[in-house]
Amino acid sequence: MTARKVYFRGFGLVSAIGSTSVEIVSACQAGVSPVGQIALSYVDGRSTPYAFISNRDHAAPTSQLYNYLDTVVAAAVADAALTPAEVARLAVFVGTTAADISDLEQHYRDDLANGRATFPLYRSGVGVLAGYVADQLGSEGPEYTYSTACSSSANALIAAAQMIALGKLDHAIVLGVEEFNHASLYGFDAMMLLAADACRPFDKHRSGTVLGEGVGALVLSAQPPSLLSQQAQHPFHFVCGANLCDATNAASASADMIARVMQHALSRSHLSARDIRVVKAHGTATPSNDVAEAQAMNVVFAAQPPPFVSLKPYVGHTLGACGVIETIVLLNCLQQGFIPATPNFQLADEECGCQPTIERAAYHGGPVMLNFFGFGGNNASFVMDDRP
Repeated sequence: MTARKVYFRGFGLVSAIGSTSVEIVSACQAGVSPVGQIALSYVDGRSTPYAFISNRDHAAPTSQLYNYLDTVVAAAVADAALTPAEVARLAVFVGTTAADISDLEQHYRDDLANGRATFPLYRSGVGVLAGYVADQLGSEGPEYTYSTACSSSANALIAAAQMIALGKLDHAIVLGVEEFNHASLYGFDAMMLLAADACRPFDKHRSGTVLGEGVGALVLSAQPPSLLSQQAQHPFHFVCGANLCDATNAASASADMIARVMQHALSRSHLSARDIRVVKAHGTATPSNDVAEAQAMNVVFAAQPPPFVSLKPYVGHTLGACGVIETIVLLNCLQQGFIPATPNFQLADEECGCQPTIERAAYHGGPVMLNFFGFGGNNASFVMDDRP
């Protein structure tokens, strides 16, 4: 059976750089790195940079998780111009690290403030978010949840696209979900992986990542974008992807394994490295991971990688949501004919042996590779293309 083409048909987003195509493109054209500050309440006098969803109260963020889900799902379904019959069968894929922990933390804080003795996790269940989205849509389609650290929603996207390509589904909505929560923040702080001031991917003086929050939704479809969709003027389709687990070191990436997943993605896409026009790097700005990723790109692209960009200075490291969120951001930029610069880069790192885009560059079409590497060793890479 010949695999069907899988189109990116519509999107919805709430992020640090906004929600609409205009907001996304404007921020990326300007090279804006919107970072707020959040106090580390268990440490006197110290705060850390954090990329909050725009219009968010930085001082005391309260959970708005289900409002965000409603917003992005409605926007993606409308942008894709799905019919009621298509929505009724829509498959739901969710990729997340923290799931609904933000909402659980909020519930616990509210109970404590009201003098109620309570247990922090008043409910549990991996599929809570997918079930909620399906219920709100009135969909009887299948529901899937992926939690593979920072590759979570990338794996959800790859799986949804493969099922559509094989004819098992006609349409799917893929969500990346990560709202501010203290469990993630304190965990990264304990591992000493947070930047002191800014996210500087691949820079010699990078000091760590800047976490961020966001919720994104992408509608994938076997049918091209509707003329009503924002994607119709410059449609992209998913080509193929790969997922591999790196058992080398649970806390540190291996350049060999990163290179291998990129090579698998190329092989399954029937492309060579020289066909790739742009790479969306994972680019966390942590010391060892950036070196491993850069060295892997030098292997795959024979020491001459195409232009590559890290989007984390724009939206923060949204952990399990970055697969969907960064795909949405990049799609919007490429559809406007440009590759965004990587903010905050100043000095090349000799260990990396290559450097990201430091100025906005023209995109003239062709295959694009997107990389997502998860803490604990789950790596994902996929290719998309705007050529017919």
